[in-house]
Amino acid sequence: MVFLSFPFSGTPLFWWHRFIDEFDLFHLYKIFSEYIKDFDRLKMFFEEEKIKMEGTEKNKISSIGIGNKYFSSFFIYDNSVVKNVDKTDFSEFKNLVCFLSNKKIGRFKIEFYDLENGKIREEDINTDEYGNLKISIPSFKKWIAVKAKFNGE
Repeated sequence: MVFLSFPFSGTPLFWWHRFIDEFDLFHLYKIFSEYIKDFDRLKMFFEEEKIKMEGTEKNKISSIGIGNKYFSSFFIYDNSVVKNVDKTDFSEFKNLVCFLSNKKIGRFKIEFYDLENGKIREEDINTDEYGNLKISIPSFKKWIAVKAKFNGE
């Protein structure tokens, strides 16, 4: 399953109740609800997030996201996820860095999620003097979800 919900308002997960029950996929809904619990898309204005990726394997991944000056939510995923749904062995991506621009100058709380296993970690980073965030992405297979929330100056 690929968790690319943007720019839609509903969850990007299956609504096939029998399928979810038979294969016990309820945990995917729990993890996704943990990821989105602290932002209300109806009360915040978002635009498509421009995400610049750097790393030796940047051509093997894609990203999609939404954001504003105070917040970003985006997914980085292995291109083979959408091209070969039967593939079970995915490469591990390491040493990727992403850059976000036009952010409020100050400190941001960054959270990383594996949407099949839950939260990986969180950290605080500061923008540069121009409002750019440089985020080092933890190693991952298949996909990773990232949130950046303004935390103060």
